[in-house]
Amino acid sequence: MADIIPLAVTSIKIVEPELNITLQDAARHFEAFMTDRNLLDQLNESRNCVADVVGVLKLLQIPGALQLAQEMLAMLDAIIAQPLKAADFALSALSQAFVAMPCYIEYIVDREQ
Repeated sequence: MADIIPLAVTSIKIVEPELNITLQDAARHFEAFMTDRNLLDQLNESRNCVADVVGVLKLLQIPGALQLAQEMLAMLDAIIAQPLKAADFALSALSQAFVAMPCYIEYIVDREQ
C-alpha cells in the first residue's frame, strides 16, 4: 500500500492554474505531433512544457505527480531521439498521461494528501 503523505496545499493551489495551463499547452503540442508526425518542433515544445511541470512538482515536493511527470518526460525524450520508431502504445500512454495528470493534481488539492 502506498504511503499517504500530508501536503501543504497552499503552494499547490497558488500554482495549480498555471500548472494546468502548461499541461494543456503540452497536450496541445503533443496532439499536433500526433496529427502530423513530421512536426518534431511540436514534440519538442511538448517536452519543454513537461520539463517545466517536472521542475514545479520538484519544488512542491509532490512525489506521485513528480514521478508521473518524469516518466512522461523520459518517454518524450525517447520519442524525440527516434521519432520514426515511436510505438503506438507509447504514444497512447502519453495521451492518457496528459489526461490523468490534471485530474491527479486536482485530487491532491482536494484531498490534501
